[in-house]
Amino acid sequence: MGLALRVKRDISQDIAQGMTLNAPQLRRLYEDWRVRRCVPIPRRADFDPASLSYILGSLSLFEVLRDPMRFRARVHGTRMSEHLGHEFTGKFLDEAPPNKYYNLVLTHLTDVATHARPSFAWLVDQAREPPTMESESLVLPLSRDGDAVDYLISAAVHHRRFSLNEVTDPVQHIVPLPV
Repeated sequence: MGLALRVKRDISQDIAQGMTLNAPQLRRLYEDWRVRRCVPIPRRADFDPASLSYILGSLSLFEVLRDPMRFRARVHGTRMSEHLGHEFTGKFLDEAPPNKYYNLVLTHLTDVATHARPSFAWLVDQAREPPTMESESLVLPLSRDGDAVDYLISAAVHHRRFSLNEVTDPVQHIVPLPV
């Protein structure tokens, strides 16, 4: 069903119940992407920033570069910058200060860029008792020509305020979404 990274706890109940995209604004963004899908991959030009005002502060737009695969943030929402304590607009994600969280984000972006399909992820901190879902993220492929993945829209909803250094044992569960 999905890609699980470093799973320490039994998440079979979550999967049996069906991991779902819980945050309403992420569900709305996914639906907005789906209705614009007249070609295999929606075009970046199909998205007017004004139509995304409901999630703009939590949204990032990454340009996908290949050989090697890298992600340059063209837009990095203010809520994301405040939460992460780092502004990425115009920067490559792999130039961020090293930590486990950014590695998980890179894994999610790479998964969507490689497979050309949307997915969502839960970030769980297993060091907390009980393990808690810290955030949900949605990554959607975009294209210039409707075929090749050139851009990614990424949005995240954080369920609590936390410092990235606080998340000591993160695990991410990536689930592909139907196109």
